[in-house]
Amino acid sequence: MGTTNQRQSRGNSAPRQAGHDAGVVAALAAKGFGTGRGIRDTWARPVAGNAGGGQGRAAAPGLQAASQRAGGSGAKYGNKKATTAEGLKFDSRAELRRWNQLCLQLRAGGISDLRRQVVYELVPSVKFVDANRARPAIRYIADFVYVEKGAEVIEDAKGVLTPEFKLKRHLMKALLGLEVRLVK
Repeated sequence: MGTTNQRQSRGNSAPRQAGHDAGVVAALAAKGFGTGRGIRDTWARPVAGNAGGGQGRAAAPGLQAASQRAGGSGAKYGNKKATTAEGLKFDSRAELRRWNQLCLQLRAGGISDLRRQVVYELVPSVKFVDANRARPAIRYIADFVYVEKGAEVIEDAKGVLTPEFKLKRHLMKALLGLEVRLVK
């Protein structure tokens, strides 16, 4: 009974804190922060555009939901995926348009050896001493590769020049000596 009385008296003299100041916890709870889960609580507070706070992005003023981006497909740069009648899939309609142009040139004899999604390894994979797994190789995937007038042509259909594409295009020229032709 002595231990029960000690617990009760301890509980009666001050609110049970469990590592938190009760006043701070109450103030945070009043502002919409949860308690007891650490940093994740800040993700659940009701902020405009924060899906964890009960409001979706669509309900938040000034923010676009992923499905409401320009182009309607939810793609970051507004591109829409496209598929041919033969079932070939393309990342954008511009890429499909360029494929159709190249197919016409192939039939007319202007180009030969037309291929798509050709992979070039820019930097091999590496394993750091403090890492469990090896980091994958850095690769560039060309949209189209073909031979025109005896020379190999590497093409990429781009609507937006991303920093990643600019870097990989630079590495293609610097490391492999290959020029990437940009088609918009």
